[in-house]
Amino acid sequence: GNCVCCFLKGRQQLLSLMRLEPHHFDWWANMEVSRGASFRSDRPRYIDLLALAKSQGLLFSEWDEKDTIDCSCTD
Repeated sequence: GNCVCCFLKGRQQLLSLMRLEPHHFDWWANMEVSRGASFRSDRPRYIDLLALAKSQGLLFSEWDEKDTIDCSCTD
């Protein structure tokens, strides 16, 4: 969707976006906190996801596909 922070996006997609541009999520986090509710009942609130995104490092650094080596594991 067009909405960067859409609650319909998957958790991992939101976490990736939060690492890149966390300021986009301020409104969403503030709405949940001020209303005492969450956009989704099946995952943590935006404020908790933001804390997770900030506290976790990346397992792999950002890389370019041209840096990979050829393999036949999916052939």
